[in-house]
Amino acid sequence: MTITLEALKFEKKFNGEMARGPVSQATQFEYAWCLVRSKYAMDIRRGVLLLEELLPGSPEDERRDYLFFIGIGSFRLKVCSLHVLL
Repeated sequence: MTITLEALKFEKKFNGEMARGPVSQATQFEYAWCLVRSKYAMDIRRGVLLLEELLPGSPEDERRDYLFFIGIGSFRLKVCSLHVLL
């Protein structure tokens, strides 16, 4: 699998935080955003799942961003479900 330098940077940051404890929302969002832009379906799916984890309890403006990128990822995966439309 080919990975971009940008994706590798965010993956290292994400895995480093995960090894030390909970991952910050900012790091999880950056990594998920990077995965959603990947050309690989498995990466996109992982990015969407990470974004969905951020939704509960998020402020409205952050929730809007998460939903936007979930929609982009779902579109790229050719998936349409009710949660994307909400």
